[in-house]
Amino acid sequence: MPTLATVALALVAASSLVSAQRKVYTNEDLASVDAIDIGTRNAWCQGQRNVCTRLCDNAVTNDCSTSTLDYDCQCSNGTAPGLEYYRSSMPSFICNAVFEECIIANVGNARGQQQCEDDRDAACDPDELLDAFTENTSTAAEAPAATTSPTASATSVADASQTEDPEPTAEADDDDSFAAPTAAPVVGAAALAIAVFAYLV
Repeated sequence: MPTLATVALALVAASSLVSAQRKVYTNEDLASVDAIDIGTRNAWCQGQRNVCTRLCDNAVTNDCSTSTLDYDCQCSNGTAPGLEYYRSSMPSFICNAVFEECIIANVGNARGQQQCEDDRDAACDPDELLDAFTENTSTAAEAPAATTSPTASATSVADASQTEDPEPTAEADDDDSFAAPTAAPVVGAAALAIAVFAYLV
């Protein structure tokens, strides 16, 4: 019979795996793609393509539509990198735009705007996101990745000056590389939660 401490420890482990997941923001999270000026959309798509190229090394699909902000990034090994974990990717641009809309919607409400800013910092703080163009980044083609491809559309009222096109600064050194984040922890968390539930029943 499991002790209360054992059950509590298992539940904490499962919740930490689930909480480590980052929401993938899409155009459906925004008010309107057309509200974002074409220059910003162009910069976002260029950033998205650059990140996909860097993470996949040899992407078989690397598309981004400036009219809809739909995107698709597939590596040659059939996987899709966890783009939501990287700066200058479409999910990171959309994340910031969602909270800009929240701030604008709360004009005259200081508490509401502060909540939007706090939520933005928690959801898409650039200090928490990885840079696909650092020396320690490996390509997703060299590491396990999500088996499904995110397709997203987006809009934002964010200024295009916030989105500079990333330029690769150095090639990865295979000896000190790390794997690109993927959606794999979700499966682990779900399996752990099912196991704990089955054990208790």
